[in-house]
Amino acid sequence: MNRDLYNQYIKEYFDIADRQTRKCLVTINEADQNQVLGSLASKLYDSIVKKVTDIDFGQIPMSKGDITKIPNYMDIMECLTTIRDMMVAKRQSTASADTIFTAVENLKKYKRIWEKGYNIECEVAVVFYNTIALSIVSATSILISATVEFVKDPASEIIDLELAKISNSKTKDGLLFKNLERFNTSCKKGEIEKTFDALLKAQRSVKENAESKIVKEDVFTILMTGATVIALLSTIIPILHQLTIALYNLRQSVSEYLAGEADIIRLNAEKVQYNRTKTPEQRKKIIKKQHKIADHFKKWSNMLMVKSTKANAESERQIAEDKKQKAKLSDVTDTIPDSASIF
Repeated sequence: MNRDLYNQYIKEYFDIADRQTRKCLVTINEADQNQVLGSLASKLYDSIVKKVTDIDFGQIPMSKGDITKIPNYMDIMECLTTIRDMMVAKRQSTASADTIFTAVENLKKYKRIWEKGYNIECEVAVVFYNTIALSIVSATSILISATVEFVKDPASEIIDLELAKISNSKTKDGLLFKNLERFNTSCKKGEIEKTFDALLKAQRSVKENAESKIVKEDVFTILMTGATVIALLSTIIPILHQLTIALYNLRQSVSEYLAGEADIIRLNAEKVQYNRTKTPEQRKKIIKKQHKIADHFKKWSNMLMVKSTKANAESERQIAEDKKQKAKLSDVTDTIPDSASIF
């Protein structure tokens, strides 16, 4: 492992003020370095899972690694396409929509990894897939609430979609968008594929060599090459950490996220029906339906924007607090590595 990177992880995660921790970490050989950092990754993952169990993933786990099978997938994609087209028409940046589109394509690209994770019960792969998929659903809804408004035509009273006059330019800077972008970058570099291929291989090895239930710590420790450690501690663990905190603080169900998409689909359907309808009475009924949908959307949008703003601020605070927490060597391993010199 690159010595500079190793020193970076020591300073970031360990309490180097503790004499035994410091003496041990600076004297162990590369094999033990990988072992210790593997144990650290396991400890960090455990803290993440504690929050994961309290997040409502809805029916996303039922998709078994295939994002096209999550609830309302086509509606989500249709809404994203509509928003992006509106941004292009208004010559606004499409960066936030593009981030979500790319994340969807990356989950699809590596479908074999997520499906295999489900098949062999690789918890890390399953949790990562579910978290990215829910983040895509959540980010889409937040983007809709920040950028879309329903506007009434003064002449016909028919309601149509428009980009908000004062859209939330900070949306793309929120934790969900930042970490979906990190996920996309990691996919582009090949880190996601290499790391999860190694995790899946380790999982199979543990499963084949043990009759008892698979122990997650074994998976982390037997695969620890320098490259895998780096990918876990620099990308996989931080992305999972920040996304789970953000989703936990949002405290939103999948059905609540999807309510906005449903309103847009229904509104557009009513608009098409209006254009096909001839009688004034039928058109009045359609306008009435549209107004009801618009009222519901406005309440949903305002509620989500307030929740997401508060959740993002609280998540940033928690992440900053977590960075202050440093581990002693005894926190991540029960035994002192053989190559350590602590005297």
